[in-house]
Amino acid sequence: MRGPEPVAVPLLVATHPTHEDVSAWAIRSSSAAPGI
Repeated sequence: MRGPEPVAVPLLVATHPTHEDVSAWAIRSSSAAPGI
């Protein structure tokens, strides 16, 4: 179960992450948020 990650999504967006950060998050959250 990936509880903290979905909560961190708005935080990442609010802090204006780099493309690399977004890619890394998408890879880690692929199981929790398929389609991204």
